[in-house]
Amino acid sequence: MIELWQALPEDIRITVLIVLGVGGFLLAVYLVGKLLAFGRQDSLLPFGLVTGAAVVLFGAVSLYLDAQPSIPGVVEGKSEQIDVDSEGGWTHDLTVQVRYTRPDTGEERTDALAADAAIYDRVSAGDPVEVRFLHLGGLFSFARLSERSTLSMLFNAVSNPVFYIIVAFAVLIGLVWLLSKRAALKAALLPVLLVLFALALVVNFLPQWRASRPLRGEQKTLAATVLEVERFTEVGGGDETEPEPLIQPFDLVQVTFVPEEIGEPVLAADIVDADSLSLEMGGSATIHYLVNNPRTIRLDGGARTYAWKNVAWSAATTVAVLLFLILLPFALRYVRRYLSRAATGPPGGEMTGGSV
Repeated sequence: MIELWQALPEDIRITVLIVLGVGGFLLAVYLVGKLLAFGRQDSLLPFGLVTGAAVVLFGAVSLYLDAQPSIPGVVEGKSEQIDVDSEGGWTHDLTVQVRYTRPDTGEERTDALAADAAIYDRVSAGDPVEVRFLHLGGLFSFARLSERSTLSMLFNAVSNPVFYIIVAFAVLIGLVWLLSKRAALKAALLPVLLVLFALALVVNFLPQWRASRPLRGEQKTLAATVLEVERFTEVGGGDETEPEPLIQPFDLVQVTFVPEEIGEPVLAADIVDADSLSLEMGGSATIHYLVNNPRTIRLDGGARTYAWKNVAWSAATTVAVLLFLILLPFALRYVRRYLSRAATGPPGGEMTGGSV
């Protein structure tokens, strides 16, 4: 067995040791959680500790990557695309193809490294950049542009409203679990569930609401080329859930244009009510964009009633379903009593026959 182990390449041995070490650490954390939650059925403590430990490990690797020395690289190209999700939201995927030499092996390689908008718009093919590289074992390697640190990415995450919604969801779900375990606190369960329902609505329609708001800040107007028009008649849904129909369908429109501030084409997207604009792929559309953030645009002339209509419709239908479920037991009890009385006759109503 020892000879077989020594016959393996060193990278593979290091990889196996890393996997066993991380797996053993998480298993130990889980067992500690089980001991701390001993006697409490359905405790979330072991799961919470393992999740927290995994987040800490991931963060430690990211911080360790920040500590690596920078190595020179050269930009070979750039790629920008818009990723659309099932809720009608989108994100910009900005990557820079960088050629650099691995410091551990001397091998030359090219990686697509994530970039923020400021870095992406500043660099061009042939420009020199700095890269941080970390190699763990035979399977794990990490690289990022030196200008992007763990702290800067955390700041970007915290500046996104979705971050706060995720935190609020986690806190409320924890409250629901705690309240459901304590009879004395169950009266507070309904308000927490209502807030959770409101947050679910916000998450479901946040992309639409944000796209319906007017631009704030210095703007410019340009003609853009329409790349794609995607119609949404429903949002959400997954492997085990059905998508939610929309009372007001909308079109997610992707365009490309050349802002004066950047001098090269960028991609952008916006949402308007379905059929409120006559748009077709390859055609032209007038847009307004923010000078300090050209990828944030509004299509000129498009109606934007989808945000409040869809939220109001979703809230109304959900409340109607909840009221139906609440009133159903009372209705069934009333029907059973009515049928029982109809079968036995009115109380005290004995029938008497007359004599001839």
